[in-house]
Amino acid sequence: MIFLLKLLATVLLTVIFLLFLVFITRTIFTVRLAMNPDKKKILTRVMFFNGIIGVMVGFESSVLEIFLIIANSKIHILRKIPSKKEKPTAALKSEKQEVKPKEKTKKKPPLFTVREWISLGKEVVRRFFKIPKNIKITADLEVGLENPATTGYLMSAYYSLYELFPFMQKIRIEPSFVEKKFLGTIDLSGSIRLIHVVRIVIFISGKMIVQMFKMRRKRHVGRNR
Repeated sequence: MIFLLKLLATVLLTVIFLLFLVFITRTIFTVRLAMNPDKKKILTRVMFFNGIIGVMVGFESSVLEIFLIIANSKIHILRKIPSKKEKPTAALKSEKQEVKPKEKTKKKPPLFTVREWISLGKEVVRRFFKIPKNIKITADLEVGLENPATTGYLMSAYYSLYELFPFMQKIRIEPSFVEKKFLGTIDLSGSIRLIHVVRIVIFISGKMIVQMFKMRRKRHVGRNR
């Protein structure tokens, strides 16, 4: 009986802590994403309770590092380096050559079309910037997608947002219609209450679930014909 009471008290305190974290305290975050032709570097820092405790995640040259931050002191938690793949021997190479090529399976249709992804992104951005917050973003990017037409759709969405939101003036995107690329730097910093982010996540999840049900229904109707 005493064990159950202790367990119940622990669960209750955990729930109160999470509610306090989500509804009351502000989360301070900084994100820097640097993309060069040779390597990519991502540095993310999220601080809770007005900067008292937080987590920093760094990713550079396939090396993942995670730090716990307590009162501006960093504690190294994890460093993960990818393992080197062994070179295949001559026997393995011959076996691979003898294996018959697998039959091509039909590719599953994408969950959203390019236009649907862009419209969903615009809606998420609109909802995000309605949130009361203190946020700063700067970016200098060179973007090229597989299809030049898709790059054109992306740039049209960019220019429509450029006219709606003044912060977009600090974001520069140079299109590349010749080759596929995503280079440049993105800096994002600010503070926000997590409850607003939870609402956006619920909105995106709902859209994806509805779309999955629609696709499943179409496949079911197609089989019955």
